[in-house]
Amino acid sequence: MNMTKKDEITKQDMEAVAKSKTNLEFINSGRYQGDNDGPAYVIYSKIGYNKASFEFQLSQVKLNMRRKSDQRWTNSYIFLGVDVYDENEVFLNCIDAGFCYNGGVQNWHLFYNLLNTKQEVSWYESAITLDETHDYKLILDCSYQDDTATLTIMDITDGNKIVDSAEFEVMYAKKDGSNLSMYQDYAIDYPDDIKKDRAGDNDSEDWEEITLYNTNEGIYLNHIVIHDAKLYTPEDEYIWTEERTNDQFMWPSVQQKKINYTCTKILGQQNNSELILDLDMNHE
Repeated sequence: MNMTKKDEITKQDMEAVAKSKTNLEFINSGRYQGDNDGPAYVIYSKIGYNKASFEFQLSQVKLNMRRKSDQRWTNSYIFLGVDVYDENEVFLNCIDAGFCYNGGVQNWHLFYNLLNTKQEVSWYESAITLDETHDYKLILDCSYQDDTATLTIMDITDGNKIVDSAEFEVMYAKKDGSNLSMYQDYAIDYPDDIKKDRAGDNDSEDWEEITLYNTNEGIYLNHIVIHDAKLYTPEDEYIWTEERTNDQFMWPSVQQKKINYTCTKILGQQNNSELILDLDMNHE
């Protein structure tokens, strides 16, 4: 990424603070359930696309995934995904694929997660570590053949060199994209050992309680900067605009009554192709 573009996004960041969107204001709507098991923001395309991509400025991310009280950790995910539907637009399957920061090993790498699959492996994390001083392009492509996707990570800083890739099953997906909705997803997730109620006395599956248990522990994933998000059909490629978007989902939102502080904040957004986002689990 050249210096001019970085300067522009920094200026945009500063100018957008006054009109930011946060979980204290955001109201979720639409048919999508979203990423609702930790602080997250998701953008869903309309049905009809077979490929998606964006540029992720990993070099600008600021994060801490280790709890200050006991050094147990959370995980970060910056990824693309696809929902698969039948001819009546009934949900059949979904997959997540992109960048993972594992708070245990403390590095960024490729991952994918398959909901329904005949593959032996449904969850995968690559052993290849990404350079945190570099910026990357992520491409999720379902266009080669039915029921299949390829994921590619290109190092923009190193001349668009392919640094990691994977191929995996996407059951029921059509390669022309006619039954697919692509999505962008940015999230913090909790391993089982920190899924507790706010007092820490009991295990919990209440995501608000779990978030409150991990609040003010120094956990944050800030300054997520996304550029040039695109959608593709067999005919062409398109900037990811509002017109090509079906829904946007934030967790928490105003529907979550227990979370009374800002932990998910959009600092800047243009169409749905340019984004600056903070996920910060500490009181301001």
